[in-house]
Amino acid sequence: MRRGLLAMCLIASMVLAGCLGPSSASWGNGSGAVSVNFSMESTTVKTTLAGDARTISELVPVGCTPGSEGGTLE
Repeated sequence: MRRGLLAMCLIASMVLAGCLGPSSASWGNGSGAVSVNFSMESTTVKTTLAGDARTISELVPVGCTPGSEGGTLE
C-alpha cells in the first residue's frame, strides 16, 4: 500500500513539475512560438500556441517615458 502511494506521489510531482506536461513556448515566428514587437509607442504580441495564429495589439508599454537615449525608467 505504501509503495503504491509513493508511486502516485512521484507521478503527481512529475506532472506538477512539467515532466509529463506540454513543452514551453519558444521565441520566434514558427509553430508554437511567441513573437513580441516592442517600441515606445505600442507593443504587439503574436502567438501560435493555441493552434491558430493570434495577434494581441493595442498594448501600452509601461515603465518608460520618452527621453534621451531611448527613455527613462519611472
